[in-house]
Amino acid sequence: MPALFTRVIETADDEVHLQRRISIARFASLWITCLATILLLGMQGAFAFCPCGDGICGGTACSPPETANSCPADCGEPPPPPLPDLVPVGVASVNVTQTAFDAAPMIKNQGVRPVAGPIRVEISAVYLACDQDPPLRVDVVGTRNVPADVTIEPGVTYVMTDTMKNIGINQRPPHCNVPTPLFTFDVIVDPLHQIREITQFNNSLHLDCFLQGGLCVPFH
Repeated sequence: MPALFTRVIETADDEVHLQRRISIARFASLWITCLATILLLGMQGAFAFCPCGDGICGGTACSPPETANSCPADCGEPPPPPLPDLVPVGVASVNVTQTAFDAAPMIKNQGVRPVAGPIRVEISAVYLACDQDPPLRVDVVGTRNVPADVTIEPGVTYVMTDTMKNIGINQRPPHCNVPTPLFTFDVIVDPLHQIREITQFNNSLHLDCFLQGGLCVPFH
């Protein structure tokens, strides 16, 4: 075959290969552009900016994620942590006689998890002893415990069996000038904060009360 004819054929083949390479490069460029566009749109959807307060809880579709903790205005208040919450709610009068009674703190678990003893409870009682003239102010302070074998379930009010003993009930003679025996109790549950709770700002109770139906009823 003549050399000129051979060079013509080789040149034609080179042009065909060149056109193929150009087509492949254009296709690859177009494919990369489409893929980048799809990824960009997906990233914009996945990491959308969600202004807090627009009334829509975007959740994990937002950046940063919009949750009850980060935006309660849109997503509502976060649920309480799964912990107990011990609250002193009253004082029961047990073993009542004509002259004395035992004071039993009442503790309610307002949390969502049970809590087992031992639980330390501090209690103080103030009252007037009218068996003398002038009446004597009596101030009694003590520490009591919820036993280790007791578990206070959520929503349950536990009446302590470890009570403050022998709180005096003296009949009011004229010089006492108080028609009804009055008592002041202060109760603190877990004063050393040894129990992890939802909150520890409700662990105390101050109660001015009189005896009625097995309870020390608040006096107003």
